[in-house]
Amino acid sequence: MEKNPARIVLNKTKAQGMIISRFPEPTRSKFIEFSNEEFAGDYGMCLQYLWNTFELWNTFMSNWDIKLNYIIELLDEKKREEISPEGIRLLSGRRIDLKGGEKKDGKV
Repeated sequence: MEKNPARIVLNKTKAQGMIISRFPEPTRSKFIEFSNEEFAGDYGMCLQYLWNTFELWNTFMSNWDIKLNYIIELLDEKKREEISPEGIRLLSGRRIDLKGGEKKDGKV
């Protein structure tokens, strides 16, 4: 059996969990508070919950650009359907020709 107290503490720490160093104090206190409130002080379960939440958020955000592109394509298709070849009708009822403007006296 080892007699060095530092080795005994190190071996116990390796067997029971992990040590996180350089933890910013505000983040550390928020983590401990959250862990105490939601997980009865079980840091491991709190860390697992935070990791799972991060993975879900990451999956959502990685698919967000695909969803956004799909929405843009749908809007473009709808916009193309609304524009007829003869022009655009305004709310006032006036029609704008898309082929170069209005004709006046046979001139463009």
